[in-house]
Amino acid sequence: MIDPITTAQMRALEQGAIASGDVTGLELMERAGQGVLDAALASANLPPLDGLPAILREALQREVEADGRLEMAFTEIPVLGELVLSMKVTPS
Repeated sequence: MIDPITTAQMRALEQGAIASGDVTGLELMERAGQGVLDAALASANLPPLDGLPAILREALQREVEADGRLEMAFTEIPVLGELVLSMKVTPS
């Protein structure tokens, strides 16, 4: 098991990475967000984002409205057999 690091240690690592010019702060945050999403999908026994059907990838990358709606344009999905989608939304 890897020992966790403190916030100060993480901040120093991020600042060093950004100062090196190899990565931006935005890239680090995007990678962190992708890691959280991948972990959440794995805990639900789902594949990584790039392994999900296109409509689910699109839905996961959209902003959720304040009233809980998810705005998506009409998408036609050709389906051979049965398509079952389930989504559970927990208010924060």
